[in-house]
Amino acid sequence: MTAKRIKNWWLLIIKGLLLIALSFLIFKHTRESIMTVSVFMGAGLIIMGITLLIISLEMKKTMDNWSWRLAEGLMDIVFGFFLLAHPGITAEVIPIFVGFWIIFYGVIMLTSAIQLPDANGFEKKGVIIFAILTLLLGFLVSFNPTIGVFTMGILIGVPVMIIGLANIFFALRLRKQD
Repeated sequence: MTAKRIKNWWLLIIKGLLLIALSFLIFKHTRESIMTVSVFMGAGLIIMGITLLIISLEMKKTMDNWSWRLAEGLMDIVFGFFLLAHPGITAEVIPIFVGFWIIFYGVIMLTSAIQLPDANGFEKKGVIIFAILTLLLGFLVSFNPTIGVFTMGILIGVPVMIIGLANIFFALRLRKQD
């Protein structure tokens, strides 16, 4: 990854904070209904997707892997609209789609961690650990659609929070480079 200058690094902090807030909403409202989780996730993903599109267009000039952020933003928007358009889909289907989204982010976190410079091995190892944890939780959510609503809220909320924290971490790294 050849990073030069990212002036809108703060957008990743906003995305991270939105994800963390979204995880708390998921934790708080999982008992009410799976539809609530679907609506919160859908709205949050559309906002985050738009944010990522802005970031990726800026990164096009400064980073080799800007296209990952573009794909991430487009996937967030498509997935967000899907969840908003079909909030009543059954509890058996939502974990599969949400799990796929979590796995996708785990892969992005892992590829980003691998591209981190080796100057600070602790940071790199920490991001790799969080990426692997995110991947494992994504597979658990995707391939266990019979889990209860409360358990699903935890299994979805925790990786959403991890992804939010990872976004803040990457934003602060970009700020250091600015």
